[in-house]
This record gives sequence, C-alpha cells and structure tokens, in this order.
Amino acid sequence: MGKSCVRHKTLDDLPIELIGDAIARTPVVTFLERYEAVKG
Repeated sequence: MGKSCVRHKTLDDLPIELIGDAIARTPVVTFLERYEAVKG
C-alpha cells in the first residue's frame, strides 16, 4: 500500500463528509506541487 491508500470493505464505512472536507482544504497549487514532487 502507498502512503495515501485507504481501504474499506463498504462505502458505508467511509466518512464521506470528512474526506470531502480534507480534499477541499488542499489548494490546487499545493496539490500540484506535491504531485510533481512525487512524480518528478
């Protein structure tokens, strides 16, 4: 598993609102910088 892998047996196990909030808090520029740093 990678550092960002999350496994759940059913969709009901996922805290959808919490995941959405975490994604929404990451600015696009920050996401792209992290992505490019990992992918090189």
